[in-house]
Amino acid sequence: MFNWVFLAVSMFTISDRDNFWDAEVLSHKTQYAEVDEQGITKILNEIQIENFWASLKDKNILLLIHGFNSPLPYWHYHNIRVNIENLNLDSPYDCIIGYVWPSFDDAIEYRMAKRQVQQVKPVFANTLSKMHSLVRGIDVIAHSMGNRLLLETLDGFPQTSFKWVRNFFSWAPAIDNESVDIGQWYYPATQRCENMYVFFSRNDAVLKWAYFLPELDIPLGLFGNENPSLLPQNIQLIDCSDVVNDHSAYMLSKPVYDYLQKVRQDVLFTPMRSKNVRIKDTGDSEVMVLR
Repeated sequence: MFNWVFLAVSMFTISDRDNFWDAEVLSHKTQYAEVDEQGITKILNEIQIENFWASLKDKNILLLIHGFNSPLPYWHYHNIRVNIENLNLDSPYDCIIGYVWPSFDDAIEYRMAKRQVQQVKPVFANTLSKMHSLVRGIDVIAHSMGNRLLLETLDGFPQTSFKWVRNFFSWAPAIDNESVDIGQWYYPATQRCENMYVFFSRNDAVLKWAYFLPELDIPLGLFGNENPSLLPQNIQLIDCSDVVNDHSAYMLSKPVYDYLQKVRQDVLFTPMRSKNVRIKDTGDSEVMVLR
């Protein structure tokens, strides 16, 4: 059987954009490629795609989902991959996969990107469902509006005894600050995840203005949720204000990646033990509220 080989500088990337990188047009067919740090894209043929899916059997997967106004997210994806691999985790991911969706490429197109989520989610659902049927476990890092796409997609999945996503690392979520509370509209989607970690920063000027002005509401990624007492048991808030100074700084923050390592190594930093955590400017993590 064909053995898939991942080049050290390349990342397997799945795209639902037209011509793979068109930031505004939804493709009529999901595409697959190897993409390196320079954006050189090697589109896979049907046989290579089949062999790739076969190679995911019983693997631990990390899926990356970018947000709004991300014309070429491959650089961010490779940066995340390098930082994750540098953690030297005891149980590293077998494969890190980037997902690309048509999120538009101009700040004034926010409402169009938000509407596009509704067009993308049934297509993305097919990919996520197929992935889940093969792999041992799926962790997700979603940034900004990518959180909306994942939650909208999970909302359409059936509630089962198993969880569709193991660890959902939610960076700067561009969703309403009450939306994941018990009984609110994304609550059912959060229950399709074993754990959800909400990373927020009060220094996020993009969420403070670019989200607030069209929505006239406060985003979850700016101050956390409005009433922590209403958080489900599987959700944790992580205040990154000391170490994250802008909307995309999560991708460059070593303390943020170190926290992902704590999640895997120390039960204290799971949602069932800690409701609120703060990452201090020293890089250390401090539990603010225990369950």
